[in-house]
Amino acid sequence: MAQAAGLDRHESYPYIGRAAPNRLQAKDADILKYELGINIVRTSHYPQDPEFLDRADQVGLLVLEEIPGWQHIGDAAWQDLAVENVREMVMRDRNHPSIVLWGVRINESGDNHDFYTRTNNLARQLDPSRPTGGVRNFKTSEFLEDVYTYNDFSGGAEDPARLPWLITEAVGHTDPDRSWDPEPVLVHTMQTHLNVQNQANAKSNIAGALDWAAFDYNTTFDTESCIDSTCYHGVSDIFRIPKVAASVFASQRDPGLYGPYVSINNYWMPGSSSSTVYVAGNCQQVELFANGASKGRISPNAYTSLPHPFFQFDNVTGPAGSLRADCWIGGRIVATDTRYTPGTATRLALVADDASLAADGGDMTRVVVKALDSNNQVVPFNNATVTFSVSGPGAVVGSNPLVLEAGTGAVYLKSALGLTGTISLSASAPGLAAAAPITISATAFTTPIVPTSGSYSFGFPVDVNDRVTGNGRNQFAYAGSWGNTPDNLLFNKDNTWSNAANSTATLAFTGNRVVLYGVLDASHGSAAVSIDGGTEQTISFQSSTRRGNVALWSSAKLAQGNHALRVRVVGNGPIALDRATVVSEAPASVSAPSPVPPNDLIPQSQWSLKFVDSEELLGESQSLSGPAMSAFDGSPNTFWHSRWQTATDPLPHEIQIDLGGTYNVYSFRYYPRQDRANGRIGQYEFYVSQDGTNWGSAVASGTFPDSAAEQTVTFTAKAGRYVRLRALSSLDGQPFTTVGNLQVSGTASQPVTTVDDRITGTGANQFNYSGSWQSCANCGMELYAGTNSWHNVANDSVTVAFSGTQIRFYGVRDPRHGIGMVSVDGGPETALDFHNPTRQGNILLWTSPVLAAGSHTFKLRVTGTANPSATGTWVVPDRVDIVG
Repeated sequence: MAQAAGLDRHESYPYIGRAAPNRLQAKDADILKYELGINIVRTSHYPQDPEFLDRADQVGLLVLEEIPGWQHIGDAAWQDLAVENVREMVMRDRNHPSIVLWGVRINESGDNHDFYTRTNNLARQLDPSRPTGGVRNFKTSEFLEDVYTYNDFSGGAEDPARLPWLITEAVGHTDPDRSWDPEPVLVHTMQTHLNVQNQANAKSNIAGALDWAAFDYNTTFDTESCIDSTCYHGVSDIFRIPKVAASVFASQRDPGLYGPYVSINNYWMPGSSSSTVYVAGNCQQVELFANGASKGRISPNAYTSLPHPFFQFDNVTGPAGSLRADCWIGGRIVATDTRYTPGTATRLALVADDASLAADGGDMTRVVVKALDSNNQVVPFNNATVTFSVSGPGAVVGSNPLVLEAGTGAVYLKSALGLTGTISLSASAPGLAAAAPITISATAFTTPIVPTSGSYSFGFPVDVNDRVTGNGRNQFAYAGSWGNTPDNLLFNKDNTWSNAANSTATLAFTGNRVVLYGVLDASHGSAAVSIDGGTEQTISFQSSTRRGNVALWSSAKLAQGNHALRVRVVGNGPIALDRATVVSEAPASVSAPSPVPPNDLIPQSQWSLKFVDSEELLGESQSLSGPAMSAFDGSPNTFWHSRWQTATDPLPHEIQIDLGGTYNVYSFRYYPRQDRANGRIGQYEFYVSQDGTNWGSAVASGTFPDSAAEQTVTFTAKAGRYVRLRALSSLDGQPFTTVGNLQVSGTASQPVTTVDDRITGTGANQFNYSGSWQSCANCGMELYAGTNSWHNVANDSVTVAFSGTQIRFYGVRDPRHGIGMVSVDGGPETALDFHNPTRQGNILLWTSPVLAAGSHTFKLRVTGTANPSATGTWVVPDRVDIVG
């Protein structure tokens, strides 16, 4: 019998929390079953949406469902409610065949004999066919349930203390990882999941293991593993995009039932990727190729207690290029995975989960956006800022613009109630080719619904409660004599009333329709309602029985725009307002406004790591600390730490950061590590650079005090895109450096567009080659985007037409390279020497003078000459930066 191999699921979605439509709930069950390949899920820590359970029934995904709660047990009245929760859960869901175990204990709570005797007995009484379990995190707990369910964070699978024994949490907060963490961090988290699943499978007295968790999730906690309001505990990110650890589970599915699977868990980046290459797969054998050369065809040899063990290839080295894994089953190749050395992102792509939506006003589908390189592979370090635009009867729900994480991200596309047609979504980002638009059909909503009184609202409705007051949009402005009282039966448990003739309530709104909801009562009178000062209509608030939240009046269809609803008390009895629903045409997006950083702080979300000399990738357990990127993740609870576990690197230490744009930088803030003084910086230097290569003199230097307080350093502003912090000494005399948080202040300079040498054509921002130029891709890590172009025929040339105020030219220096001439708009030429004793790529060779804003043409001409030290006359462009 197969063991349980599963994950825990929080019913949490980005942007919308738990307010997910049926489509997204069902999609989660499909992701768990078919993409992650698990056979059981735990609904932690509460019963979850019936639509999710319905889909679990359909696809054969087993479910452990449990009552709400975490650690706390309250008084007798509280316990009575928890027992009632057991009744409600079992009565609602006992007809779901997917449920195999009832969780009748508050997650990770202490023992309580009487309380848990009641919960167990009630579940058995209501459903004798299924066992009970109670999730705890200590092995000496009283065993009242049928299955001992235990959270095991040992990093493996401990021997059972009772039988039957099921592991219900593992890994999670003890080995968190972000999708954009350094490769060794991602692989280490994968290995911990492998340890748990492998050891659980090796022990016949363990029923299985459910690891924490399926997806990253939002939280109110700010801890070492939960920052940015997100716990990074999932094998997939919050958008359901898999991380490296997802392959642990995806590889265990039966190839006969669900198809072959193979995945290379290595970025193939010489100098940083491990020479040990793990391949996940449900294959009988795997053959690995490095840059086309076979490294052997082997049977599974790692974590061999798994149903489908991993394939471990050792001592795999070589230059940048590609890895390819062929999956062999039954003597033939049935699947292949290829991993290219990541290049620079060149374009965006959009992928939607669904081709159509129901026009019910709530249906939505996930749309994933990817930053791809020239090999159509996601760039795992890209953090482009993506802007979405939508047309048709739909809206983007999510961050717009969206900063990508590990080259990916997602938003939701939402339908409008009653509006059918084609929704089109496009995406763009600076320096990248825009994604091809996707189209989704919004089809008529025909599902029968329970009839209600009043009118339906068509479009995008927004509820405005009667107690949302003021003179702005979507606020009630009251004039005259009004009162308000609480009432648990009403919308938002309150209402606003008046019996004073000619008292008014005015609601200013932007939209094309408004619906007024009120409270009916035998004692109530009438009101006169009008739109934009037009003709009044009298509506009655009187009814023989009291009812709240009743739709009493709807406007006609209005022109989309600004309007005002006015409600006037007639004076024949009181009236009571409950809310209004404002309906608008599809907005461009439904998203929270982006926060504006104070004091010219440059947003850390657009930063990326350019270089660090030393970072600790594995030693800071149960924490996101250690990697250099933790110096600018916005959290004071995480930090960059120089290497200490496997070796100690000597001072000085330094970190170089790409700010994501050019700024006039004038200040930085250093926030030390908070939990201890180890590694606090003493002497420092701070640099600003345009190209990240030529740093010049430090813009600031000094010695920080021995304090946990944030330190602010200001200096004469310098324009640049890159900053560099060097730690020359530590305050405790140890050879370590730590940074809790680094912030940089500056004012935005003109935008910069980067154009790679292989972006070719005759239009703007394209290299237009004249003559027989040669080029290659994946030619070396030192090159921008891994590409370069070369030529040595005198007077052949390449031009770039552009609009801006300046252009910066980057080339490749090499012992074989010669001299080229550059110019702008046919003006005087400047000689550039491409020779250097050692090869250097992506080197700034020339910056034009400041130009008048407008259209210009850059030209590089081959001279066919070289300096005496060169062995050739090649001229080699790599990229240009266009300013303005």
